[in-house]
Amino acid sequence: MITHRSRVADKRRARTKSQLIEAAVTIVAQKGVEATTIDDVTNMAKVSRGTFYNYFRLLPDLFEAARTEISTEIARLIEARLASEPDPAVRLARGLSIFLETSRAYPLIGSFSAGLGRESLGDQNLIHDLLARTIAQGIETGRFTDVSLMFAIDMISATMLAVCSRDSAGDRPDPRQIIVVLLRGLGVDHQTALALASNKEDPLTIAPHGLLAAGARAAS
Repeated sequence: MITHRSRVADKRRARTKSQLIEAAVTIVAQKGVEATTIDDVTNMAKVSRGTFYNYFRLLPDLFEAARTEISTEIARLIEARLASEPDPAVRLARGLSIFLETSRAYPLIGSFSAGLGRESLGDQNLIHDLLARTIAQGIETGRFTDVSLMFAIDMISATMLAVCSRDSAGDRPDPRQIIVVLLRGLGVDHQTALALASNKEDPLTIAPHGLLAAGARAAS
């Protein structure tokens, strides 16, 4: 039976978890993933070290929770911008461009992706779901050919991780070349891939109360 006391306790736990995640985002924006410690996070969140272990086993688990929330924030905004685009190939090209431009506008995205490495390729986030739905539609409609859904997702996810890592190191590949290569890997002909990748998208406008905005404020 759900009681008033249990609801209050659940809200308190959710609030404490959110405080830890926001503290991690703030500190990573200031110091980077590798330099961030549990004590940094607990001091920022104003909780004890014991409280940290009530929510996360290790620091990478906290980073993964933060990355998942950031990914969800980004995916919802991308999905809203592209909601009226019926063509999955156009939607994928535009979505990749939006993600790459937003990652460069908000280096925190690259910091988390590069810091987590292969662990950041997990499928428990909305970006993965959005990508899977777009590719599946492209395969069903014949826009993407000679590729499996799983391979296509892995190819794009791994490439985005590599690009984020390069961006974090100061090496910035041309997003249009990246999008062309990925579309070609999905069976799109060269001229069509060039045309789809030619339009540069603007970065997302981030909500002032979101995690990316908190990280941007901390980095400024």
